[in-house]
Amino acid sequence: MALHKLNPLYGSLPAADFGPLKLITLRESMIAPCKAQERRKVTDATGKVDVQTVEVTRPGWCRLFANRQTKRVAQMFKWGASRELISATIHQQLATVAGLRKGKTAARESVPVRAVRENDVDRVLPLLPPPVRAMVEIEALTGMRPGEARIMRACDIDTTVQPWLYKPQWHKTEHHGEDHNREIFIGPKAQEIIKAHFKPSLNAYLFTPADAREWEREQRRIRAGKNSRATGVYPCELRRRQAEAEKARKNPRKTAELYDKDAFARCVKRACRRAGLSVGWTPNALRHSAATRVRRLYGLDGSQVILGHKHAKITEVYAEQSREHAREIMAKIG
Repeated sequence: MALHKLNPLYGSLPAADFGPLKLITLRESMIAPCKAQERRKVTDATGKVDVQTVEVTRPGWCRLFANRQTKRVAQMFKWGASRELISATIHQQLATVAGLRKGKTAARESVPVRAVRENDVDRVLPLLPPPVRAMVEIEALTGMRPGEARIMRACDIDTTVQPWLYKPQWHKTEHHGEDHNREIFIGPKAQEIIKAHFKPSLNAYLFTPADAREWEREQRRIRAGKNSRATGVYPCELRRRQAEAEKARKNPRKTAELYDKDAFARCVKRACRRAGLSVGWTPNALRHSAATRVRRLYGLDGSQVILGHKHAKITEVYAEQSREHAREIMAKIG
């Protein structure tokens, strides 16, 4: 994404001529609003659906994201210096560019991820396909990352101990070495959810888009009810099935063995809109909710070990301080 901004401005510029001022100009283009083409479906009074292309103005990147992408551009030159492709002084000059500071720039601030309320989760759950619903419930119970829920396999879960022990085949911090081993304990409530999704193959992913598609087909058959035909498939139905098969062939993500992070988030966001939530939530917010709940019951140390953080300072980002707990304390001693 950083290079998408870099190439139009300085793609043909020699690397030796790229300096701090050009990096600052690049960063300004990141936070500036931009115009884009967007396709929208419009339905008129007759019920006809028309697709129109409109020009919209989208906000620029937020301050923190622009800072991270600016650092990535500098890291690209650092890599070039390590391979002796360019002089090391170029990266040293780029490193002098300080990041944008809060309140000192026109860049917008990002909205922090907050814990999602339990009643908002309850409103969305009935609208989710069974695999996605199971991932949401397990993540809310255990505090695991969305990616760790997506890649669950039976071979990674030790069911001979209580509670079950889940060791993901990969995780976010594994590149830091053996000191960052990830172990997730799965209690009785989450165990009941997982049992319903075990596959004959131990290496198969538990939650797959194929299961969701089969559930959607079953729901269509149930809604058809008495209207289901005993005759053969009509040509129009056959053409629809062929079109769906061709669409799945052209879009590999539809036939993936597991959900990717974007598909998981999109499914939850769509369900939030159908549930009528004014402010939706993402799968990552469930980890914040679990961390906050554990901190309220067992303190910051308990939340830290559940989330698998090495330092409590990181846990404080996820586990919000309870206002209700502060109110109870001040009601007694204040």
